[in-house]
Amino acid sequence: MKRALLFSLIIVAVTIGFSYPRVVAQSDCTSWSQLAYSAFDRYNGVREGRDIQTAAQIQALRREVEAFDISICPAGEELYDALIQLLNLSSDSIVAGLADDPALAGELSFQMTDRYLTVAQLILEGPTVVAQITSPADESTVTRFDITIEGTYDPEALGENALWAFVKSPQQVYFPQIVNGCDTARRASVALNPQRQTWSIPGYLGSQTAGIGDTFEIVLFVGGEEAEQFVYDYFDNACAANSYPGLTADEIYSGVLEEVDFVKVTRTQ
Repeated sequence: MKRALLFSLIIVAVTIGFSYPRVVAQSDCTSWSQLAYSAFDRYNGVREGRDIQTAAQIQALRREVEAFDISICPAGEELYDALIQLLNLSSDSIVAGLADDPALAGELSFQMTDRYLTVAQLILEGPTVVAQITSPADESTVTRFDITIEGTYDPEALGENALWAFVKSPQQVYFPQIVNGCDTARRASVALNPQRQTWSIPGYLGSQTAGIGDTFEIVLFVGGEEAEQFVYDYFDNACAANSYPGLTADEIYSGVLEEVDFVKVTRTQ
């Protein structure tokens, strides 16, 4: 009987009409940090409540957080997961108490306290951004097809991994940007400057005659040995065939590369 009442209360808590605006994705972690801080602040304002209305408000917060496209800020994924867990545990604890199940409510409250401390610490520390693209700027224009792509990175967060820059064409094809791609002895991913914590790589938006007026995306990834092998295998095959078809989204997001930033750039000449 208690379990039936518990499930009924959960359904009510989820469906009561509390809602918040959906969040529009941005190309960095700023919007995620703002949302996480706001959601946590609003949660603190209601978390002492023990009624079904409070549970519904907390679930509405959870839905708002889930609506955020965390893929634009991989550095915030740990906080994203912890915050959703906290909100679920908190509302479930209230519902369990209303269903007169003190054992379950106590267990959920214990887990909730652990999640609360984790979320508070992660919000205080802020997301660790592995790397960013600083030039060209997002939504900017360039007048050349051959450009220099530059950015910053955190050496400690990067660790033994490497950064890999890709140009995504308007046709949704990804072209890896590396130095000396066909020279197995000298090819390399982006050049790192540990002292300045910056990186750079030559990049190409189409060709001298193709791509004028088009908008490209420059996408930055981080990856380890598997990512290196993945990129170098592409060049081994492309150089042997003297054909460079690029890579599909399914190939790029197969699991060996992790996206950390992107910018959109329009070529005017």
